Amino acid sequence: GAGGSRDGSRDVGVGSGVSASSGRALGFHLLTVDDDATNLRLCVRMLETLGCTAETLTDGDELLSMVGGFAATRSRDGVATDAEAEAAAGAELDERFDAILLDIVMQRTNGVQVCRAVKRDPRFSEIPIVAATGNTSEGNRQQYRQAGFSPHVLAKPYKISQLSDTLKAVAPECQLE
Repeated sequence: GAGGSRDGSRDVGVGSGVSASSGRALGFHLLTVDDDATNLRLCVRMLETLGCTAETLTDGDELLSMVGGFAATRSRDGVATDAEAEAAAGAELDERFDAILLDIVMQRTNGVQVCRAVKRDPRFSEIPIVAATGNTSEGNRQQYRQAGFSPHVLAKPYKISQLSDTLKAVAPECQLE
């Protein structure tokens, strides 16, 4: 379960919801969503090396739940359960994260569907969402832009320099090491 650590950060581990990386943010706080635990660990390590902090989710539906869209779009009777709690959790999403790195190919809900749902909510329309994927053809890139992704696609597998360049492109004000 979720528990607070001595420094007040929330850490529930990769694969079980949101986990905060250690370290202090020098420039940027990101949410990275990927259903591959190895990819998440590598990404968080790179982000920490760049002086960023990160929280991770292992499923696109977890992000939809954070913004309050999951229950409204998935409930059988069309009535959102715990909608107020989800809206409260989502209300702070734009204040918590400078950008979102979102995998495209995930088991339940793909990144394109997740991005569309997040961007439909005016509270989150300004958060840059970067597609992190191996599917980088021009046709794919056009589909990502139409869904609301940043035009900067992070092609997997990526190097720390590519991650840094992408973050600087989507948020020039960020201070990376």
